[in-house]
Amino acid sequence: DALRIWKKRGKGGVYEYLILGSAPYGVETFVRVLQDIDFRKKWDKQYEKLEVIRSEGGTDYIYWDVKYPLWFSNRDYVYARRHRKEVDGSYVFVSRATANEKLPEVKKKVRVLDYFGSVVLRPRESADVTEYVYSFFDDPRGTIPKSIINWAVSTAIPGFMKTLYGACDLLMKEGA
Repeated sequence: DALRIWKKRGKGGVYEYLILGSAPYGVETFVRVLQDIDFRKKWDKQYEKLEVIRSEGGTDYIYWDVKYPLWFSNRDYVYARRHRKEVDGSYVFVSRATANEKLPEVKKKVRVLDYFGSVVLRPRESADVTEYVYSFFDDPRGTIPKSIINWAVSTAIPGFMKTLYGACDLLMKEGA
């Protein structure tokens, strides 16, 4: 399971991240783990609230309240997510922050207004291995110390990928 992570300062000083890796799971397992919000509630302990607001024309509109460390306010997102399957068996997911007048900003939470993420999942010749490319940026709005950003790259992102792999194991154990 190879994992490489890069970060660079993007527009407005916001960091952009690129994660490349491969994992010993079939691509359909990865797709289900990433797509199924109800299943995500079983394995992702970093959310306070997570729900599909509505689905329309192949796009899911999602509300996600993310737990931040105690000394920071939680961040919440309203974003649109689409995915498609390519002819070669790869999947592409694209997510982008969006406004929703029915979900105004909440006191004591910081709304992330600038977010974009994409994930490409590609099966290797071995059906039980998936290569992935995950690219994202978000502006958490506020001053985040450099030590926290470095921690995210060295610990939080690899930890999340390990949790994601555990979710794949759980899904396979459940026989779905």
